[in-house]
Order: sequence, then C-alpha cells, then structure tokens
Amino acid sequence: MMNLARAPKVHLALMASVVLLMAAAGPGPQAPSSEFSSSTIDLGVVVRDVQKSVDFYTDLIGFTEVPGFAVDEEFCRGAGLTDGHGLEVRVLVLKQDKTATSLKLMSLSGVESKASDNAFVHSQLGYSYITIRTVSLKPALERLKEAALADENVFAALLEAVQHSSLGQITQALYEVGGEYRRNL
Repeated sequence: MMNLARAPKVHLALMASVVLLMAAAGPGPQAPSSEFSSSTIDLGVVVRDVQKSVDFYTDLIGFTEVPGFAVDEEFCRGAGLTDGHGLEVRVLVLKQDKTATSLKLMSLSGVESKASDNAFVHSQLGYSYITIRTVSLKPALERLKEAALADENVFAALLEAVQHSSLGQITQALYEVGGEYRRNL
C-alpha cells in the first residue's frame, strides 16, 4: 500500500528532476523567427559618375567606403544584370557592423543609362528616396561650414543640410563662417 503522505514529496522531487534535466539540456528546438537571414537591405544604385557619387556620400553625408567587389561579364549576363557588361561595385556604409545597410554604387563605362524623373515621389515607379536617420544635425551643418570656408561649391552640402535642418539653422551656420550679407543700395 502506498503512503499518501509521501506522494506529494515524490511528485515534487520527480518534477524538480525533470526541470533540472530540461535546464541542463538547454532550450529545445525553436521555430525560426523569420525566413530571412538578415533584416538588412542593401541598395544598388547605378550612377553616371561613381567617383563623384562616392565623394558626395562620404564627404558630405558621412558614409564610409568599405571594400567593394567586381562582377564579371559572364555572371552579369547569366543573372540578367547587364547585357554583357561587367560591374565594379563601390560599397558604402553608415556603420561598420554586420547589420549595416550597404549602399552599392556602380557605373558602366560605354553605356548610356537613362536618368530618372525625380520631380515628385509619384513621377515614376520604383525607389524614390532613402531615409538616413541621424543622432545629431551638427555634422551636416559642420560639413556645410567647411565647404563654405574652403570656397567650394556648397550646393551639395546645402542639399544635404536642408534635408535635416531648418532654414534658421542653415542661416546661422553660414553666418558663423561668412558673416551677414548686406546688399548695397
């Protein structure tokens, strides 16, 4: 005959043993959280002048260039990327970590690519813009000041600054390096 007074203690000991075995075995098989191996999306952009584009994104926006790569003509043709032209791809990142989105810039020599109609977001189908989230507007305004002080064309720096800064912030940054403009009357 079984001692009923001991039954709860036996059950508790058995349950504790099972819990300890499960903890020692580690977590069981888990369903994958996503069918994708990464949440990062890389963007490939064909540009007219790859060096000017790299200069713009590195000098004015703040990207860092990392090692790029080449894609040979045969692979490009077989994959439907080009009609037989190879690609030299320059890779830019905002942060150097494995989850950083890459901006992959390329141009093809001897090929006349069509410019996009970017008058409005709805002017054409496809990608229309990229959003770059910043912690501070200060670096963009500093790049604008540096361009103005170096007597460089400030247009590219100004285009970047207007994306992130108010007219007052831009005016103040330019005032700090150039003083106040006064028309002769």
